[in-house]
Amino acid sequence: MTRNNIVPPYAKDLHFEEVLADINEALYPLEVEYVSRFEQPKYPIILIAGTQRSCTTLLMQLLIAYFKVGYISNLTARFWKAPYIGALLMRELRRKQRPQSLDFTSELGTTYGYDGPHEFGYFWQRWFPYNETHQTSDEDLMNINVGLFRQELAAIESVFDAPLAFKNPIVFSLNMVALADILPTAVFLVCHRQPLYVAQSTLLSRLKFHGRKDEWFSIKPNEYTWLKKCLYPEQIAGQIFYTEQRIRESLAKIDSHRWLTIEYGDLCVDPEKELGRIQRIVASGGYDLVPTGYKPDPFQCTDVQRINDEEFDRLKTACEFFYGMESGEGQ
Repeated sequence: MTRNNIVPPYAKDLHFEEVLADINEALYPLEVEYVSRFEQPKYPIILIAGTQRSCTTLLMQLLIAYFKVGYISNLTARFWKAPYIGALLMRELRRKQRPQSLDFTSELGTTYGYDGPHEFGYFWQRWFPYNETHQTSDEDLMNINVGLFRQELAAIESVFDAPLAFKNPIVFSLNMVALADILPTAVFLVCHRQPLYVAQSTLLSRLKFHGRKDEWFSIKPNEYTWLKKCLYPEQIAGQIFYTEQRIRESLAKIDSHRWLTIEYGDLCVDPEKELGRIQRIVASGGYDLVPTGYKPDPFQCTDVQRINDEEFDRLKTACEFFYGMESGEGQ
């Protein structure tokens, strides 16, 4: 329990998880029947990627506030094997209106309220399965039922009659090329933050989520198999470095008009300018995102030292080692 006896939003109720799993299994045959009426999305699909703690949640919240887009809410996410049914339920509960409030709070990437945005992890893991690491194998990628996958997204899109926006750093950051091939209308927004401050935020997230420094948090690139044996500063720095390396390698294989890098600091200072950049890159693909009229204020940038000098220096040294190794300075 946390302050005021409030259970953290990321804590799972295991019994409720079992009930949800049963509900999803029961609804799945109906979902397949319903989505068979659709073919593929007709609007662009916006996919937000990046390392953990790089502003993916904030960017998702801003997209929802600033543009008319469809997204997966905390309620809809409970229907990971029946997302079309879940999206319909969400729409009716909201009486077809915009989200009830523009809330930019979150906790370790998890938002509050039934209509807050959700990473939809169970859904994406259905299609891009993973085991020890979060990298989907080539064999599993080849076995994806592309037709049904597109039908499900098209069905969800139809509920909103607007482009869909998703954020899932774990799946999107490690599977960009496959996603680009399967979803020809997809546009990738890659959040970037200075590695040292991603490292600091990751350490604080480990402490908050697990209560210890040496327990892994979030993305597991292929290198996790040996990074997990390192001390926590090297684990964290390596996690960030190899995730970013995977992203860079993927972006090099995707047409430049299909992706955009969003810097955390720039997003905080002038969010409307960054949203305008997003609007332009989506427009270059032939679709004009419709603004809602919301005007965002600047956000406070948290790229400052928030841990003691010893821990900060250890993270800095570890980051310098990995990124220096890339440039040749660490050899």
